[in-house]
Amino acid sequence: MRNSKYGLGDKVASVTTMSTPHNGSVTVDKLLKLPDFLVRIAGKCTDIVFRVLGDKQPDSYSVFKSFTTDGAAKFNAEYPDAPETYYQSYAFAMKSPFSDIFLWFPSLVVWLVEGVNDGLLTPESVKWTNFKGIVRSNSRRGISHCDEVDMRRIRLTRKQGEGVSDITEFYVGVANDLMLMGY
Repeated sequence: MRNSKYGLGDKVASVTTMSTPHNGSVTVDKLLKLPDFLVRIAGKCTDIVFRVLGDKQPDSYSVFKSFTTDGAAKFNAEYPDAPETYYQSYAFAMKSPFSDIFLWFPSLVVWLVEGVNDGLLTPESVKWTNFKGIVRSNSRRGISHCDEVDMRRIRLTRKQGEGVSDITEFYVGVANDLMLMGY
């Protein structure tokens, strides 16, 4: 939730979001047009993956309902950016729908509906104030949503060059950039 609704804008210097569905998901909009029992089955299948990944009580069905484009628009209207706070957003992208074993199925679905994504979200769905662009890896996989939360706790690649090779180093760089900007 954004800090403007509660008058906290002067207490928060900056907000940086990483693959946050600010604009909702067109894929979710289409998913929710299916019969409800199919959406619930999709939710249960997704819950199995998230249990394996460590979520003790996943509820993908409820999450689907909260990530619609209309729901995001309503949230954004109710919680506008605070003018006193600096905001920035980043998107990430996998190189193919099959780049992450944990996210291959949702990525494939999103890829077919909307295009390039991080396994869950497209750059268009996460684009927000001071959008910094799509962060890419110099690995063959790209960067998945699992990589963004450093689920594997390993470097993306040992290769150096253009693109991110270590997600934690990328985050340190974001923090350093904010510091240089005075935040």
